[in-house]
Amino acid sequence: MENTASSGENAIFQGLLRGIPDGSHTLYTYSPVSALIGTEKDNKLNFTIPSEQHISGDSFDPSADIVVGKGYKIVVKADNPVAEISDIRFTRLLATVMVTASNKGSANLEGESLNKITLTSKMQDAALSGSIQWDCAGESLSVESANNTVTAILEKPIPIDGTTPAYILINPTTLAKGSSLIATLETGKYRITKTISSLPQDLSFPGNNISALNLSITDADSVIEEI
Repeated sequence: MENTASSGENAIFQGLLRGIPDGSHTLYTYSPVSALIGTEKDNKLNFTIPSEQHISGDSFDPSADIVVGKGYKIVVKADNPVAEISDIRFTRLLATVMVTASNKGSANLEGESLNKITLTSKMQDAALSGSIQWDCAGESLSVESANNTVTAILEKPIPIDGTTPAYILINPTTLAKGSSLIATLETGKYRITKTISSLPQDLSFPGNNISALNLSITDADSVIEEI
């Protein structure tokens, strides 16, 4: 299949599917192909969420952006083997975390920019990355293999100004009240460790949504060390 036109909200694909027998069928679509690690019976797809994501611009890593299309019914007939497919609706499976960091008075960080962000949850069975399974027919998502950490490599470093974000894709999840979240940030000179030892409330990252995570960095509540 080839994307022949795109406006940002809509895209037009052209292609040819061969070997589909006569009758009624339901087609399921997904992207990117590189994220698929296997298929199961009953129209279930296994994907991997990269624990290391590379961000080259002002968006997320496209190799981690898993989208799936709703089932689309077609009818193939021997006397008319061409089935036109139109208006397939896609949804983004993963949650997008919009991370910003602000320097609140640390002289060491003046003029520094972040080139790496790692998020680690200490909640039991936390799944920020790892492998997931999508049930196409039931439209449900489950975790197959959990990884409690995810890292973004920023090929375009961002300032620690509280407004310039980095976007990280994670498994849709809720970090429970009272659990710990560790953010490890790196510049060219420093490693910054910001620990929220007990979340004051549940922190939810729903799929197909952008959730903000704002990190305030001070000398008092963060560990800043030279690399």
